[in-house]
Amino acid sequence: MACEMCGRPLPIAGTIDVEGARMRVCQGCARFGRPVADPAAGGAPAPAGRMQQGLKQRQQRMAEKAVPLESDEELVPDFGDRVRRARQAKRLKVDDVARAINEKASILQKIESGTFHPDPVVTAKLERSLGIRLREKVEEVHPGKRAAQGALTIGDLIRMQKK
Repeated sequence: MACEMCGRPLPIAGTIDVEGARMRVCQGCARFGRPVADPAAGGAPAPAGRMQQGLKQRQQRMAEKAVPLESDEELVPDFGDRVRRARQAKRLKVDDVARAINEKASILQKIESGTFHPDPVVTAKLERSLGIRLREKVEEVHPGKRAAQGALTIGDLIRMQKK
């Protein structure tokens, strides 16, 4: 069997713990970790507390996360100009605003130039820090039925055949 650390095909001296990873190693590599009881060799099993902690962390990772519902508000078309005008009106530098909203200055520059569309979280931060509105309410458009204009449609032909 080969050592899991150095790869040498030597007899395995035991199992060690190297920063949380259990490895079967040779005698030369055993000094790099802390010896642990080998469960395969009839040693003590892993501590129950550590196993419970790992299971709890896994459950937290795998739990369903709340996804925000789609908003009826949309980013205004001139959002970059609005951000730039508000920042300049308050006599702030790009770095100052970026630090205030905890974002990179390059992101803020891209937002101001209009090449980057901020996500809702960044949009809300900008609105709060600069005192502006970057989202507007969008009304749903319901297309109405239009009156026939004299030409027959496929639907009209099907209705005629059914009669």
